[in-house]
Amino acid sequence: MGKAKSAGTNKEAIVISVYSIRAFTRTPEQVVASYYDKTSLDRPSKPQNKHLWATLDGKDTTLNRLAEQVQFRMGSHILHKIAQCDGCEALQTRIAKHFPGFTQIFDFIHANEYLWDVANALFGETNDQRFAWMRFHTLQLISGQTSQLIAEFRSLATQPKLANAYNSSRPPTILNATCNSWITRLTCPMAGRLLLA
Repeated sequence: MGKAKSAGTNKEAIVISVYSIRAFTRTPEQVVASYYDKTSLDRPSKPQNKHLWATLDGKDTTLNRLAEQVQFRMGSHILHKIAQCDGCEALQTRIAKHFPGFTQIFDFIHANEYLWDVANALFGETNDQRFAWMRFHTLQLISGQTSQLIAEFRSLATQPKLANAYNSSRPPTILNATCNSWITRLTCPMAGRLLLA
C-alpha cells in the first residue's frame, strides 16, 4: 500500500495480486540461508494466471474485485487457499470477511524490515554485528517463537544501560520506541503466521 498525493490530499492506493502456484515447502533454516546467504534452492514453480492491479477506490472495492477473480479460479485443483497481507489490521479484518475459507499469512519481508529497525537501533546502521543478530532473530520469527522475541524486546525497552552497551551512539529512547513498536506488531493476531518467502 502507498499514498498518492493529488491537489493537497492523500489517497490510499491498494495493490492486489491473485494467482495459482504449486506448493513449495522449505524449513525456516532454509529460508534464512536463502535470504541471508543467497543460498540457491530448487526454484518454486512460477505463478499461473497471475492478475495484478492497483486502485484508489478503497479496500472494499478492491477486495470485491479480488473475490470475483478468486471465484473464477476455484476448482478441485486448488488444495490450499492462502491470503498474504501486510501488517494493516483493517485490511486483515476485511480479508477475513471477504475470504472466510482462506488462511491469512503475514508477509515475511514486510515483518523483517521492522526487525532491521531493532537491529539498527541496537547496533547502529554500519555495525556488522547486526547480521548475526538478524539471522538469529529472523529464524526465531519464522519458526513461530514470537513469545521469546516479545520477552527480549520488552527487556531491551526497559533497560537503557543494556541498550547503551550495544550502541553508545544511539539514545536509549530510540531503542525503547523501536522495541515497543515491534512488541505491538508481534502481538497482533497475524504475527504467528508468516509467509516463508
